[in-house]
Amino acid sequence: MTRSDMRTLFRAWVNDGGSAPLTTDAVFNTYLTRWFEDFGAFLMWPRGEQTIAPTVGTAAYNLNSDFISFWKVLWENTTSGATTTQELAPTTEAQLARSDPNYRNQANGTPAYYYLNNTISNQGVRQVAVYPPPDTSASRQIRVSYVQIQAALTADSGAGGIPVFPVQTHILGVMYAAHLHYIALNPTKAGLFLEMYLAHRLKHKNIMLDESRENLSFGFDSIATPLNDNPKVEL
Repeated sequence: MTRSDMRTLFRAWVNDGGSAPLTTDAVFNTYLTRWFEDFGAFLMWPRGEQTIAPTVGTAAYNLNSDFISFWKVLWENTTSGATTTQELAPTTEAQLARSDPNYRNQANGTPAYYYLNNTISNQGVRQVAVYPPPDTSASRQIRVSYVQIQAALTADSGAGGIPVFPVQTHILGVMYAAHLHYIALNPTKAGLFLEMYLAHRLKHKNIMLDESRENLSFGFDSIATPLNDNPKVEL
């Protein structure tokens, strides 16, 4: 479905047509962006990659603005054209604080862990932090694989007007937009659209999982690589 198709269906569902609709095109586009965030986080897809040049003694580094969550973080060392890679283990500031209350002043070393930095002064800027802070930066880099927010659509049709998600899931964007539309206007309807959205979201993920298993059994690439399976919901 194109953005135009989705908007037309949305207006029919919520009876918001005419020359002066309550939800403007710009607001609807914002609703779609919120759907991209929710559905991307649920599927753990699409994914992006960011490489960061480390600084000796510096633990935290800014992440790209389209970051949703981590997939994996690598510490790479390139010497004489050969790259060795160490996958860092995930942790949290709470876990570090329990094992090392002075973790923010940890001596430099070879990073072994990564976590999402929650420093109050950096609110609004997502950061990846490594522990311990690096003791060298020569020929080193941090490679962050992450779940990313799909870029906002730039057109009503064509290449810039179609969500990156499989076409059979685009109806979910309309459901989510209807939910957001009704939050302030009619909480009951907002709840019904949210309930419908959550059920169908899970159903589509299960379908994608089944297709993924079939593709793998025939030696093809998986169309989805979820973190775990969820029980099926029959609608």
